[in-house]
Amino acid sequence: CGHGLQPGRRRRGPALHDRQDGVQEPPREPATGRGRPLRGKHGPEERLRHPLQLADRARARVRNDVRTNPLAGAQPLVPAGESVVRPRSRCPTCGVEIANRDNVPILGWILLRGRCRNCGTRISPRYPLLELSTAVLFSGAFLVYESVWVAVAIAALLMLMPAIAVIDIEHRIIPNRVMYPSLVAFPVYLAVARLAGAPVDLLRMVAGFALFGGALFVVALVSRGMGMGDVKLASLIGLVLGSLGLRYVGVAAGASILFGGAGAIVALLVGRGRKAAIPFGPSLAAGAVVGAFWGARLADWYLRTFVRV
Repeated sequence: CGHGLQPGRRRRGPALHDRQDGVQEPPREPATGRGRPLRGKHGPEERLRHPLQLADRARARVRNDVRTNPLAGAQPLVPAGESVVRPRSRCPTCGVEIANRDNVPILGWILLRGRCRNCGTRISPRYPLLELSTAVLFSGAFLVYESVWVAVAIAALLMLMPAIAVIDIEHRIIPNRVMYPSLVAFPVYLAVARLAGAPVDLLRMVAGFALFGGALFVVALVSRGMGMGDVKLASLIGLVLGSLGLRYVGVAAGASILFGGAGAIVALLVGRGRKAAIPFGPSLAAGAVVGAFWGARLADWYLRTFVRV
């Protein structure tokens, strides 16, 4: 043999193995079949991880964000398809479960200085901010509305808005897991409230649902910039605010358009370009807040000032 090899013998060495698809794999260890350790900035024992291992680690990191406020915790969990109940929240770095004493909304984050008590991993400040905004909106509903039935409906609607806005900004979706149950639960609740004597109008509820949701549905059909998630959110807002009066829906719709236009201008100023996708969910959420708290006053002011009614 010209290369000094005996017939039937192969050259020894760390040659790469060819797969059927033409991709070369690194040599495997005799017993385990795992890839050899990678040496680099992660240390000599770092190995190539299976995608499922990476997914488990990502899910653990997401669960760490779940705190006492389920809506703040739901912000990362809902898009990932995770439960907000089980398992308990734990640090993705050290694996230690978050103690009950550290699960106090806002205060727990402040006392921990935004870090895990056990290993010092940083906890994002957006979660206490979500908790704070949710608490303010919830309390505001009971301060503005005298009827407990109405206050509960408005508080429940507004509590969804911060989490939906953040989800739409980060993931460009408004989850059906939130929209579909809400579109069923709110009409049922408002119907029960009406039977109990609450000052809600079921006909205007249906009209608000059809007008606000229908308008955005038409826009979604003719424009690529509007998604069906926006249509469902507008339908929900129109449904709940419409039960109080169509002027609430009108103010919410007008405020949403103004917020959306302002967001588009800011995006152009920072150089994102005209073709950049701008989520409309945050504008709808902000419009719902304006309509719920100031809808009647703004509608009366508009009619007196511009329509002369």
